[in-house]
Amino acid sequence: MRKLVLGLVGAAALTLGTGANASVTIDGSSPGVLTGTSDNDVTFSTFYGTANGGTPFDEFVTFTETLAGNYGFTLTTTATLLNGAIVAATDVDFTHVWLSGDFGMIDLLADVDNTDVNEDYHLELFGLDPGSYTLHVQGTRGRTSTYSGSISFAAVPEPATWAMMLLGFGAVGFAMRRRRAPVLAQVA
Repeated sequence: MRKLVLGLVGAAALTLGTGANASVTIDGSSPGVLTGTSDNDVTFSTFYGTANGGTPFDEFVTFTETLAGNYGFTLTTTATLLNGAIVAATDVDFTHVWLSGDFGMIDLLADVDNTDVNEDYHLELFGLDPGSYTLHVQGTRGRTSTYSGSISFAAVPEPATWAMMLLGFGAVGFAMRRRRAPVLAQVA
């Protein structure tokens, strides 16, 4: 009986396999330029080198993710100071930043410490299902300004991982229940 139970546990582990890796991919049509990736972070940045400084912009970063999980979003900008004054060509001012998908739209929250020099918008631990999403950014810019952003994620375990864990607990419980009581020596 014991060999049968161990064989079933081994077979279940082989068929269930291991959890898949999450991946986030930025769509190539987005103005955001992919600058780096890792297992749980994607970084992008946008640079303006045009003569149209100060003009309003309305941009997007479209991304696709393959695994449900908790995602975080951050957008930051820092202007250059010269003698205590902002160099207008380097300034980016966000007016609106939001995330859209099958859930509708949600605003990224402006940091309470935002100044005209440094701006930070973020949304932390937002649960997303697999699919395509768009990060919209509106604001004004200087002609040589930049802003950068990052998408980070922590994946939720897959159902196969949960099944393996429950199967393991069941096997331990079964083994404990089947353990025989020790035989005590009797004096005749």
